[in-house]
Amino acid sequence: MKKSVNADTLPSEQKISMHEALGDSRVIFQDDFMKQSHGMLVLYTMKNPTFPEYVFSSESGIMCLDIHNDHPHLMAVGFYDGNVAIYNLKKATSQPSYKSSAKSGKHTDPVWQVKWQKDDMDNNLNFFSVSSDGRIVSWTVVKNELVHTDVIKLSAEGTTMQGPEGLQLQTVGCGTSFDFHKKIDYLFLVGTEEGKIYKCSKCYSSQFLDVFEAHHMAVDSVSWNPYHLKIFISCSSDWTVKIWDHTIKTPMFIYDLNAAVGDVAWSPYSSTVFAAVTTDGKAHVFDLNINKYEALCTQVVVAKKKNKITHIQFNPVYPVVIIGDERGQVTCLKLSPNLRKMPKSQETAMRCTRLYELAEPLFPPSRECQSCRMLNISHTVPLLDFLGFLQPQTVLLQKQHHF
Repeated sequence: MKKSVNADTLPSEQKISMHEALGDSRVIFQDDFMKQSHGMLVLYTMKNPTFPEYVFSSESGIMCLDIHNDHPHLMAVGFYDGNVAIYNLKKATSQPSYKSSAKSGKHTDPVWQVKWQKDDMDNNLNFFSVSSDGRIVSWTVVKNELVHTDVIKLSAEGTTMQGPEGLQLQTVGCGTSFDFHKKIDYLFLVGTEEGKIYKCSKCYSSQFLDVFEAHHMAVDSVSWNPYHLKIFISCSSDWTVKIWDHTIKTPMFIYDLNAAVGDVAWSPYSSTVFAAVTTDGKAHVFDLNINKYEALCTQVVVAKKKNKITHIQFNPVYPVVIIGDERGQVTCLKLSPNLRKMPKSQETAMRCTRLYELAEPLFPPSRECQSCRMLNISHTVPLLDFLGFLQPQTVLLQKQHHF
């Protein structure tokens, strides 16, 4: 069910009331891309999908958000006008607690993604943003303001344009997505509008660690595998989803989904399960341990002619995924029991089944670890922790709620 509510029309006690369980709340950020004006940030709980817990209005469209892991009342958001802000649900106000400005180094193009990072050495809150202006910016809360630091500036290699008086101007790369490594704090990936993926370090602002010629169109999402430290996944408007080893320049797997892929996400319970959504209104669920060639489930979520899916996200605790579309509607889907089934024994979950086995013979085994066919990876690291062994014949998704 879809509702449009203005924060000013809500009673004050509802705007500031703190929900007891923020873990099961859902967030909607809505904006009409062709008619940029005001935006809206809305928080729902699955216990009451018909009415929002919180509603915040903004002067510019909200493009992205991220909820702090340790302080779930804090949300970092990115705006269409290039600003970033932090909202605090504990404060009785509809305005952000912190917001960037032209003086404080705001982006000059839309902000496509924001991500919280660990607090700095002085225990100040810290998050990063990526924008079409090619800047990756670190934002730190110092006293009562946001202080920015440009981490890296993207540039389109080998592309220059003719400037006035014959000057050669370097074309700026357009960042569209990024993700930080789960264990190596300084390492992160940046997807671009040109289809390249840059491997970067927080320690080097003038150069990249590596460049992947990943896609033929814009990289819509890039994400590290939560269990396997070398693996990441990317999706693009060129209809493909690709799985990579960051030490190898060619993809391990390529999936053509026959439509532009808006988003892709790893599951929190298995290293081989991921889901993707396409602009033809479909959600696709894969498990490489069961079938490494095609999706276990492809299901229509929204009408193709009237709507397009833009995002998908797994719940970190419950067997639920949420899917957002360009009309501001969020669909909640419950994974069927066969998809969320846990292994019968710890021994089964710990066995040495690896992504490298699935990709063989493209990647020959390392001499140092012939028995497990791994590339210099410790035997004690369980790749398939909490893996659910599935039956691909049954229906995987059950529709629950519309917000």
